[in-house]
Amino acid sequence: MWAGGIGGSLFEYDAVSDRWKRIEPTDLLKTGGIHSITVTKEKVFICRDNGVSIYDLPTGQWTP
Repeated sequence: MWAGGIGGSLFEYDAVSDRWKRIEPTDLLKTGGIHSITVTKEKVFICRDNGVSIYDLPTGQWTP
């Protein structure tokens, strides 16, 4: 499960530890508010005020 927070923060829920983990955004669009999140097997697409950020799950890398 994924959630967006105030200021463009992104969180992933870890069911094993029953905690939310903050994903540190290093992409250029990180300051844009989050409107929607779509998750595939390997990527998380974040629609922001200023564009779309893509988080690659296997590598933990961002693509604006």
